[in-house]
Amino acid sequence: MRTIKGLIFSRGLNMNEVMKKFGYKSYRGFKEAIKKNRKNKYNEVFEYLNS
Repeated sequence: MRTIKGLIFSRGLNMNEVMKKFGYKSYRGFKEAIKKNRKNKYNEVFEYLNS
């Protein structure tokens, strides 16, 4: 999660924008999905932020 957070803020985005893009309304749900790599979420978000 630390890597994802760092990428979000280094790109000048905010957490809400990224959460909404991936269909999450709460930070807690988003964080859990990334930590547990639910439905490959970590990789999807990582790819999006690196493009």
